[in-house]
Order: sequence, then structure tokens, then C-alpha cells
Amino acid sequence: DFWRRDSGIVTHMEVIVSAEDNAEMRRVAVTNFGNRPREIELTSYSEVVLAPQASDVAHPAFSNLFVETEFHTRHNTLFARRRPRSSEDKPVWGVHVLATTAETIGGIQFETDRSRFLGRGHNTSDPVSVMADQPLSNTIGAVLDPIFSLRCRVRLQPNESVQIVFTTGVAESNEEAMALSEKYFDAGIFERESRMAWTRAQVEMTHLHIDPDEAHLFQRLGGRILYIDPSLRPGPHVLALNRLTQSRLWGHGIGGDLPIVILRLEREEDVPMARQLLRAHQYLSAKGQEFELVILNDHPSG
Repeated sequence: DFWRRDSGIVTHMEVIVSAEDNAEMRRVAVTNFGNRPREIELTSYSEVVLAPQASDVAHPAFSNLFVETEFHTRHNTLFARRRPRSSEDKPVWGVHVLATTAETIGGIQFETDRSRFLGRGHNTSDPVSVMADQPLSNTIGAVLDPIFSLRCRVRLQPNESVQIVFTTGVAESNEEAMALSEKYFDAGIFERESRMAWTRAQVEMTHLHIDPDEAHLFQRLGGRILYIDPSLRPGPHVLALNRLTQSRLWGHGIGGDLPIVILRLEREEDVPMARQLLRAHQYLSAKGQEFELVILNDHPSG
């Protein structure tokens, strides 16, 4: 949940992950607590990759050349397709849907070109398409730097509230992408997906014998594994001591292809932490985030 208040306008954004599909939903509720009608414009923005993180980091500009975008008016949906570079590559589709129960003013605008959205010399903190009150260009096709951006404008009377739902998902076929578009065009689907996500979370935590606080702790650990937090890595002088190659890990049953989390046990009192990390390993693995857990026993008595 994210809350903020600006000049009598209260904004509440709820973010959930669908328990059924590869999709994330963001419901934005905007309430006018002022004494006069207001017109509010909501604009989404995300950069489209549709590729493994390593591929994007290695050659971002080249990787973007294989992404094509299109817009379907019927369901207010942007589609992005990554063209396969070889016969072994599977096609990947991205979907971005805007759904609302409120009446919009002037229809839905869209943008898929990052340079047009940001403008020359600007970044995501001050995009020219927002700061200069410019309409989105409705550009689609084989853009050099693809993004998803949808915009709508709504009118709010005093003490009135509206809800807009932005859904972003991925699919393995055109048919599956169309099905996601049609399903998430219904703004009411958020409540159903929210209840299903809550139920699934309760089942997972009961099965692993963890509570919500521990689940949040594991998610923070997962973020630091995924994005390689430097604060958790050994110092440069320690890393420089290594003279061995990855193959020397194999004798210890460590592949070395996945991120490695190391726990050093120096006291018997640290054993509960080892059990907690084992639960974290199971919890994150169930969510598709794999890593190798290594426990070093430095206790002198074994």
C-alpha cells in the first residue's frame, strides 16, 4: 500500500501479484477532499525488456531492437512482442492494460517510445510528456527504446473517488496475451485477485510454518540476492585472496551458476538462524528465485 496527500487529493495505490497469471496489478484510488471539482490525469510508465536480466545488462540497445509494440483500443491494452533471434528462442509477449469504472475525459492516450516520453535531457523524475503537460504521441511499432505508458484523465467532484487499475503481465503466445488483455480490462477483477493472492499467501506461510514478518524478511533477502547488494559482499581484500576457479566448488556440491548465500556458524546459538535460512531457501525457491545456500560450521567442537 502507498498513500499520499497533495492539495486535498488523496491517492492510495495497492499492488498485488496475481495468483493465477504472470501479472502484477496496481489499483490507484484517487479521492477529492477539496471543495471544488478537479480533473486528474494518471500516467503509467515502465521500461520493456522481455529478456533475462544478464542479456539486458550486456547489450541493452541491441536487445531492444527485437521488441515491437502495438495498441488495441477495445481493451485499452499495449502489447509488446520480442521477436525470436533464433529457432531456439521462445516468443515472449508483454501486456499492459488500463481498466477503470469511471468515465474518462478525452479517451486513452499511450506511448511506447522512451525518448518521446522523457524528452531530450530529461529523465524519469521530470519527463517532458508530464511536466510540460503534453499529450502522449500514441507511437507504436519497432521503437528504439520500448516502454509501456498509458494515460487517462478523470473528473472528480468534491468528496468523490475513482479507481484505475494498471495491469502488467507476460505471456508465451499471442492468444494468451489477448486472454490476459480481455480478463484484466475488467476493473472489478482486482478484488477477486486480491482475495486469491491473500489466500495463497496464507497457505504458503502455513505450509512453511512462517509468519508475515518472517515472509517480509525473506522477501528483503530475495531482493538483495536478485540485485546483488554490495553491503552483503566481502570486502575487496577478501575477494582478492581467491585464486581458484568455479570448478573447484564442484567438489563441495556447489555448482556456482546461481547466487550463493553463505552462513557461518560460530556458536551453537546460531543454529536457529540456519533453520530460518533453510525456510527462506524453500520459500524463495517456491517463488522461482533460486540460489545456493552454503552453511560453514566454524564451531570448534563440530
